[in-house]
Amino acid sequence: MRGLVWAAAGVTVMAVLGGGLALASVPDAGTGVFHGCYSTKTGALRLVDPAKGQSCAAGQKAVSWDQAGITWRGPWAAATGYHVHDAVAFQGSSYLAVKASLGKTPGGNPSDWAVLAQAGKVGSPGAAGPQGPAGRTLLPEQVAVGVAVPDVLSASSYAFKSPAEIAFDGSHLWIANAIGNSVTEVNASNGSLVRVLTDHSYGFNGPFGVAFDGSHLWITNQEGNSVTEVNASDGSLVRVLSGSSYAFSLPSGIGFDGSHLWITDAVGNSVTEVKASDGSLVQVLSASGYAFNNPFDIAFDGSHLWIANARGKSMTEVNASDGSLVRVLTDPGYAFDGPFGPTFDGSHLWIVNNSGNSVTEVNASDGSLVRVLTDPSYGFNGPGGSAFDGSHLWITNLAGNSVTEVNVADGSLVQVFRAGLHNPSRIVFDGSHLWVTDQAGNSVTALQGG
Repeated sequence: MRGLVWAAAGVTVMAVLGGGLALASVPDAGTGVFHGCYSTKTGALRLVDPAKGQSCAAGQKAVSWDQAGITWRGPWAAATGYHVHDAVAFQGSSYLAVKASLGKTPGGNPSDWAVLAQAGKVGSPGAAGPQGPAGRTLLPEQVAVGVAVPDVLSASSYAFKSPAEIAFDGSHLWIANAIGNSVTEVNASNGSLVRVLTDHSYGFNGPFGVAFDGSHLWITNQEGNSVTEVNASDGSLVRVLSGSSYAFSLPSGIGFDGSHLWITDAVGNSVTEVKASDGSLVQVLSASGYAFNNPFDIAFDGSHLWIANARGKSMTEVNASDGSLVRVLTDPGYAFDGPFGPTFDGSHLWIVNNSGNSVTEVNASDGSLVRVLTDPSYGFNGPGGSAFDGSHLWITNLAGNSVTEVNVADGSLVQVFRAGLHNPSRIVFDGSHLWVTDQAGNSVTALQGG
């Protein structure tokens, strides 16, 4: 029979041999010194008790230390000098220095380091997990906008129904659903749904145009002859503008000039100016000199408003400061034919000609013609909307189910995207992606921009 008893103050070994007792102590009772042997080949360390006549075998070297002994130094470092009785961690094991060293790797130098605790063996590999779902195959011109988020947003939860205008508020996208009488808010960072605004209190009735004023969204209601103001922070309703004084008559396009909203009245052949601060009416522009004829879309260039007259085959320029007329562009050289979606690039206006299958570029400073893009290679086919990404212009082709990218520096063609679009209507740039509303597809598609 053999037995071992470990005492808290040290290690007292009681060996029972036959019927007698032999007492020994580890560490030494008088000095508190530990004695051990370590293999010069493997570095393995074992305790011995000289009082019992135990000693190191061949291939082992004797070491000793007192109870204050081991100094833990943490992970081994090549540039650190180590002294006898220093202990370190290295590759999952711990080692004790048996002599001073510098740059001697534990585990590879058993004459310098003894093993205190050996790392366990690596376990066998676990069973293979189940096969994940197949990833989405993207067309070359499409881009996945977030982890596990497709490039085409079309799930029923988005409630897209003939999505029309789309606006970006700095982090989220707002899409007007013309037939759905709702507005969908989407995270631009990953395409995830934020919310869908549907309550009757919003007064949505044929929502079409959307503009952001820095804190609120403004949505034109074509069938309701009204404009809805919504908090961008939480989607809550601010107010609904309606009544004869506003002269809304199929309100369609809407633009923000930094303090006021300007709304085109497509049937009323007028433009309504409203204070963004409180929704109060400023004025209604309707004099014959403006030559409004089915004014539909509007753009702001920093000082002037540009209104596209869809049936008038013209562009009207207005002073944002007071609503006074600057000029009306009507010359046949502009080739305006169903003009829509004017976009300002910092110096020039780009106007898409929905009926003429062309794009007209105009100097914002004086209204002079720069060029008209008409070559069939552009793929213009019912162009309806445009967006500027800082260097390129992107034009949606409603009838062509495509998007055309053009260099604004010289009007040259970059490429035509045909990405399974279905009546792409409007487009907006969020700083990295272009987002296109697909009216017939009841979806929104992201393209790589910039």
